[in-house]
Amino acid sequence: MAWTHQLSERLNVDVQWAYVGYDLTPDLTARAGRFVLPFYLHSQYTQVGYAYPWIELPSEQYSVIPLDTMEGIDLTWQTRTGNISHSINVFWGGMQVDDTTNGTTFEVQNQHGINIRSEWGNWSGWYSFSNSEVTLDLSAVPSVPPGAFAPLSMDKRYAYFTGLGVQYDNGSLFAMAERGRLDLSTPFDWFPQTDSGYVTVGYRHGKWTPHLTWATIDHSDTSEVDASGSIIPPGVDASFVLFNSYAQRQKSWTLGTRYDLTPGVALKAEATHMYDFGDDDFRTQGLFSGAVGSGTPDKGEPWVYRLAVESVF
Repeated sequence: MAWTHQLSERLNVDVQWAYVGYDLTPDLTARAGRFVLPFYLHSQYTQVGYAYPWIELPSEQYSVIPLDTMEGIDLTWQTRTGNISHSINVFWGGMQVDDTTNGTTFEVQNQHGINIRSEWGNWSGWYSFSNSEVTLDLSAVPSVPPGAFAPLSMDKRYAYFTGLGVQYDNGSLFAMAERGRLDLSTPFDWFPQTDSGYVTVGYRHGKWTPHLTWATIDHSDTSEVDASGSIIPPGVDASFVLFNSYAQRQKSWTLGTRYDLTPGVALKAEATHMYDFGDDDFRTQGLFSGAVGSGTPDKGEPWVYRLAVESVF
C-alpha cells in the first residue's frame, strides 16, 4: 500500500493537484481532493508545455472547458485485455467557473464521468464522457436592465462533454487527433452546442521536431434558439444575445518546430493562420475577444507568430 500526499493549499498557492491518494490494490487507486479534469488526451499535463510539441495545446479543442481542475473523488483501475493495456477512471465532484463574458459564475455540481485510455504498441486511444448539473444566475448581469436575463438563468440544468482521441508515435513519426462536444440544456436553448477538434502530424529528427496542425471549433445553428425569451429594450431577444456571446467558430493551420536545446529545455517557434469565423448570416470573433455582434477580428484572417522557451526541472 502507498500513500500520495500533495496538499499545498496551506501555502495559499493556486495549484492543479492537491489530493490524497491510496492504493486499494496494486491495480486500483482512489484519490480525494483537487485534481486535473480528465476531459482530454493531454489533460494530465496541460500546464507543462515541455511535454508536448506545441507552444500551447490546440486552443480550438482545449479552450472549450475553461477550467482544468475539479474537486472531488475518483477511482483508477489498471487492467489488460491481451496485448492492450487500459487505464479506466471514474470520478465525481464539482467546481466553479468564472465567466468573464458577463461577470457571472457557473456552479458545477454532481459532475461525474468516465475516461478510458488504452495503449497497444505505438498506438493509444482516449475516450471521455462527463455529465453534471450546472447553475447560473443571470438576474444581475452588468450593463443591461435589471432582470433582463433572469428567465434564462439555469438551476441544475444538465451539461455533458464527450471527447475522443487517438495517437500514433513510433519515436520518430507521430500523429494525433481529438474531437470534443459540449452541450448545455439551457432555457430557450441559448447556449450553442460546441464541436471542436484537431489533427497533428510531426517528425522527430535529432533535436528538431517540425509539426503541422489543423484545428476547428464550431457552434450549432441559430435556428435552434427559442426567440420567446426575455426582451432587452429596444426589442432585442436576450436568448440571441447570449447565444452570440458564447458562439465560437474558427479554423486554423499551425506550422511549428521544436528544438531540444538540452535535456529539460526546449525552444519552440510557431506560425498560426486563423480563418473561417462564420458565414454571411452569422459571424463570430472565434477565440478572440470582442463585443457581441462585432463580427470577425479586426485583421480579417489573422496570422499569429510565437516564440517560446520551455523547461522542466
